[in-house]
Amino acid sequence: MAVIASTDYDRMKEVKEFDDSKIGVKGLSDSGVTAIPKFFIQPPETLSTLKSSSFNTGGIPVIDISNINSPKLRPNIVSQIREAAKTWGFFQVINHGVPNYIINKTLMSIRSFHEQPQEIKAEHYVRYEFKGFVYASNNDLLRSKVASWHDYVNAWMWPDAVEAEKIPAVCREEVVLELYFKF
Repeated sequence: MAVIASTDYDRMKEVKEFDDSKIGVKGLSDSGVTAIPKFFIQPPETLSTLKSSSFNTGGIPVIDISNINSPKLRPNIVSQIREAAKTWGFFQVINHGVPNYIINKTLMSIRSFHEQPQEIKAEHYVRYEFKGFVYASNNDLLRSKVASWHDYVNAWMWPDAVEAEKIPAVCREEVVLELYFKF
C-alpha cells in the first residue's frame, strides 16, 4: 500500500497550536490523547536510515571524575566524556562532589514541578531561551523537522542568574541550594 502525502498538512500551524496551549508533552499525554500528533512522528524515509546501536543500551554511560585533576588519569576521563557525548549525546557523572542528598532532593523537586496542575506550570511556559526560569516542550520545537517527546525546565545562571523569586516555589529551595552550594 502506498502512502500518499497530504499537501493540506500545516506542520507549523499544528506546532504553534501545541506550543500556545502550554500543556507540554506531559499535559498532552495526561489529556488522554489517542493519537500522537504528526509533528512528533519521524517520516518513513528517516526511520529507514536509522541504525540500531552497536553498544550496550542497557544503561547510559557512567563516568567517574574523582580523578579529573590527576595529570595521569585526566586524558582517559576526557576520552570517556568525548566518546559518551559522541555516541550517546549524554552521560552520568559520578564522584563529582555534589552530595547525593542534594541531587535526590533536586530531582524530586523537579518531578514535583512536572506533577503540578497544568495551569500552574503554564505560568512558567516560555519559548525564549537563555534567560530566567524556563519550562517548555522541546527547546527546538519551532526549529526542528520532528519534535522530541519531552518537556524540560531550566534555570539560566549565565550571563545573568535567574532571580530566586522567579523560580517556582515547588522547586525554588532546591534550585537555589544548587546555585549557592559551596563545593
